[in-house]
Amino acid sequence: MDEDFSQKALVALHRMNCPITIDDNFYTINVAVKKNINNLYYFQCPFCVTKRKRNNEPYVNSKPVIHIHGEELGTRFPHCDERTLEYYDLPYFEFNLVDKTSFVEYKHTFKKS
Repeated sequence: MDEDFSQKALVALHRMNCPITIDDNFYTINVAVKKNINNLYYFQCPFCVTKRKRNNEPYVNSKPVIHIHGEELGTRFPHCDERTLEYYDLPYFEFNLVDKTSFVEYKHTFKKS
């Protein structure tokens, strides 16, 4: 499953606690949403940022971009711009808008000294 996502993309997904599921070579990324005052669902994109360098790398202090996705939960095509898709080398995927995401475990073992 992870071989189609670059390491940069997997780190971004982990940082925003967004699990990936796969069905018949189709990727779905679960993202937690909130409602705004107009009852529209929105979320912070794990990939899009407010500022990028000339080489397309995000600045360390850049903020995640908010995507608004309407009045219903479910799957949505991402609104990420072309520079973002290119930087993370993302395969075709959809966001699954959910109330809560399960905790994404970081698989790293620490040795006791």
